[in-house]
Amino acid sequence: MYSWKEIKSQNQNPCERCYVASFLHNNQILLFGGVDDKRERFNQVNAYSISTNTWTELPAEGEKPTPRSTSSCAIRYNKLFVYGGYDGDVCKDFYSFDLNSHFWQKIPTYGTPHDGTSRNNFGLYDDKLYIFGDKTHKKQGSVQFEKEVHFSSF
Repeated sequence: MYSWKEIKSQNQNPCERCYVASFLHNNQILLFGGVDDKRERFNQVNAYSISTNTWTELPAEGEKPTPRSTSSCAIRYNKLFVYGGYDGDVCKDFYSFDLNSHFWQKIPTYGTPHDGTSRNNFGLYDDKLYIFGDKTHKKQGSVQFEKEVHFSSF
């Protein structure tokens, strides 16, 4: 039988938000972005330590993405990758956040551009980024893209 149990952290939780990306990494639950009930968007990475039951906002240097919601995120090579989202407009940019150095880097993209994407999911496999589902300002549907990602270049 499965049952829910409320966990009260030892310190202040990040503010409540929706359309946030979350993922598990090294005994932590990480959150990126999201939007609150006043429509304020966020671009910080928050970490919940499962072992210490505490929240931390990770420090960040470099070129940060705009505050956004509905972005897609994945982790590979100890980096968080963020693609697309919504910051008041549909985003079409791609970023990495090094989880060791806490440094953001905007990743240049090449090939056929599209109008940006939000509310999608992506997966990283064999140095390729696979995007499934899509919402642009022009259409919504099950658009699929494949983007070659050269991880050794950043």
